[in-house]
Amino acid sequence: MSEILHSSSELLREAGYTTEQVTIGQRQALVFEGDTVLGFLFAYDNATDLMKGWAADSDHAITAYQFGLRKSGVKAWNTYLVLLTTEPADYARIVSLGAIEEDLSGTRKIARAGIRDLADLGAALLPLRPLQSAP
Repeated sequence: MSEILHSSSELLREAGYTTEQVTIGQRQALVFEGDTVLGFLFAYDNATDLMKGWAADSDHAITAYQFGLRKSGVKAWNTYLVLLTTEPADYARIVSLGAIEEDLSGTRKIARAGIRDLADLGAALLPLRPLQSAP
């Protein structure tokens, strides 16, 4: 889990975000902020833990940072909750992760399983990174 947080921090910094590793509730997380986007990234041991814990983690993050979110003005409309796990997901879990992403209450969401290397992580964080094109 800490490897995902560390590597995510590096990728997001390269994309122009400021990042900080924090504890939210009982879980290690990464908070990030860019010019127009801010968010929280949580890493889980497996898809089951992600499915069980994401809603509570989201509530803890929003509660802990509520005053900062209010001060951020328009940027608060682009608050992301990123939920990642290294464990691959079966079909049922993939559908469940898709349902999490479609739930736009409170934050926008990115939920991915099977994050095994930097390429997988880069693909998961693609919506937060600048547009990229082949040379």
